[in-house]
Amino acid sequence: MWTARAGDPAAFSASKKWALTGCGVAVFMLFAGWIVIAETWFELWRSEVLRDVALDSAFRYAALIALIALFVGANDD
Repeated sequence: MWTARAGDPAAFSASKKWALTGCGVAVFMLFAGWIVIAETWFELWRSEVLRDVALDSAFRYAALIALIALFVGANDD
């Protein structure tokens, strides 16, 4: 997106797909890594100390990445 910003609007809109793909991969990795693997496989849900800290951080990162994806995915006419 950074290199396509000086070009025509169609090229900039086409470059958004890579940014949205990156946001989707990051959210999926946070979901799979923290919620699925850490919570079930490593039984993070049993730890009173780590459960809230780790899962809150994972949710916060995922929410911010999803918010960025909403802004990037917005229509620029």
